[in-house]
Amino acid sequence: MTNTTKNCRHCKKLIPADASVCFCCRKPQGSFLAKLESVASFVGIASIILSIALVTLSWFQFREATRQRNSADKAVMSASDALRQATVARADILKVTAETKAAQMEAERARDETRNNLESLRANTRLLLEMDHLTPKIVMKLSDYAKAEKVRKKLEEFAVPDVKERKKWLESLK
Repeated sequence: MTNTTKNCRHCKKLIPADASVCFCCRKPQGSFLAKLESVASFVGIASIILSIALVTLSWFQFREATRQRNSADKAVMSASDALRQATVARADILKVTAETKAAQMEAERARDETRNNLESLRANTRLLLEMDHLTPKIVMKLSDYAKAEKVRKKLEEFAVPDVKERKKWLESLK
């Protein structure tokens, strides 16, 4: 073995001349190994930087996804409220529709009853006028003959609204 020494390329301590790694700093002494170590250091640092960047990007994406989920939850809640309100409104509409139909049926019944009462009143007026033709003139007993004639004409028009039917009816009374 030779006693020759050399200085470490990195820490500058004396090491054996044929040593490929410094015993003090554990760094390689060859130029290829030194370059390989530099590249490995660069790759390690680049990997750490890339990892930090990816973690940061993932965190931003997570925050955005959380915001979107919260927004979607609010939209679902709003839609649920709208559905409940629509259901209540539909029930109210059905109730109002049923009440409207009942009111319509009541109105039709009242209309029919009014028509029947009107027809009955007309029939009674016709009967009164027919009796007036058979018995002493009840309407004509008024002191004013012209006024009595107007009353008779109005009663006749009310009793038989159709002009042709009225003429036939008055002819039948003579």
